[in-house]
Amino acid sequence: MPESHRLRLAALPAPHRSVWDGVVANFTRQPGIWAIWLEGSWARGTGDTYSDLDLRVVVAAEAWRTVWERRRQLAASAVPMAMDLDHQFAPPASPVLSYAAWYGTGVYLDLTWVQADGAAAPGAVRLWRAGEPAASADPSPYPAVTVATDPFDDAVRMFWMGSPLCAKYLKRGQLWTALWFLESRRAQFLKAWRVAHASPRADWSWSDVEADLPADVLAELSHTVTRLEAPAMWDALARLMALMARCGPELAARRGSLYPKAKAAAIADIVAHIRG
Repeated sequence: MPESHRLRLAALPAPHRSVWDGVVANFTRQPGIWAIWLEGSWARGTGDTYSDLDLRVVVAAEAWRTVWERRRQLAASAVPMAMDLDHQFAPPASPVLSYAAWYGTGVYLDLTWVQADGAAAPGAVRLWRAGEPAASADPSPYPAVTVATDPFDDAVRMFWMGSPLCAKYLKRGQLWTALWFLESRRAQFLKAWRVAHASPRADWSWSDVEADLPADVLAELSHTVTRLEAPAMWDALARLMALMARCGPELAARRGSLYPKAKAAAIADIVAHIRG
């Protein structure tokens, strides 16, 4: 790794470095991984205490499924994981898989699996490379991986995974971005409610919200439609988190799902730490 890259990594705060050391070491020991790239603010040299760790991992076809199935072990580090989330951004024929995790120290790790070493974003830093991919006259297709998520569980996890992201943008004073995350938390709560209560009609566009929600829930939600002012937005985020913490277990029971109570509490602690 070039010395300039080493200096950039040396600037990582201790919590980020703890996650970094474990995760990168895990990937470099995994057969079938060709390269690891650092992207985002840390690659640009503009990262701060609240910045994500964005890693892009180049995986060989024969290791594609194995690496994905081991994603939680590979994302393990000395820092306990608070909550994680799976996503897929392309069809199986040309896959891009994403796995994100929050750690107890407030570090957010965003891992992306890709096929091609040249797919990294502009400004990315290649941290490690195992060597040139082996050429083949008859390349094997990537084993299909379908990220199938339960709509209720996905809504709940998306709600909690995005709450610290909202908090970090509020902390930085980036209010328009924070407002988007705030509105997304409201949408995820409403999605979880609708999926639990009326799964055949579970969508994003129903119009009779007043008829579907109890008066106390509707009243509390009305307070989360806020001005573009940090104090009001912090209050709205706290209200939404309290509402999900109060209603989530009952919605999960109605759905026949398990509500991640301990993990949600860990995420709430991260938000409290960011707010200070």
